[in-house]
Amino acid sequence: MSSYSFPYNGSVSYSEELTLESIGNTCLHVIDELDFHYFLITKTKLGVTTYLEFGPLQLDGDLLPDEYNVIFRRFEYSTVDLVKRISAFLRPKKNMYDKKRKIGIATVQEISEEELLNYGVDVFAYLKSYSDTTNY
Repeated sequence: MSSYSFPYNGSVSYSEELTLESIGNTCLHVIDELDFHYFLITKTKLGVTTYLEFGPLQLDGDLLPDEYNVIFRRFEYSTVDLVKRISAFLRPKKNMYDKKRKIGIATVQEISEEELLNYGVDVFAYLKSYSDTTNY
């Protein structure tokens, strides 16, 4: 089995590296410098990969910030494609408070699928929880 290494926290050059034993079946938890949390899961079965990326989340306080992103893709397994996607996930994050400045990654770790799925937010339930009489 091959292992794959991914540099992260890059500006001009990368300062750290993450090594994964399997990129087709992995779960990652990233915390940026502003304490926002991002998650990625890849699952591969019978040559088909399911890829899910979501965040940012604030784990203390209001769970959903002003901007929350979910990317879901299913495709034929491709090492090249997964390396590109995971590398992009590990790049500095967009700063929703200052559009000119990127936010660096403070920590990244591989976690269990069960732990990752506990962080998932049902955005449809979140929207349904709004009252029809709520004024915006």
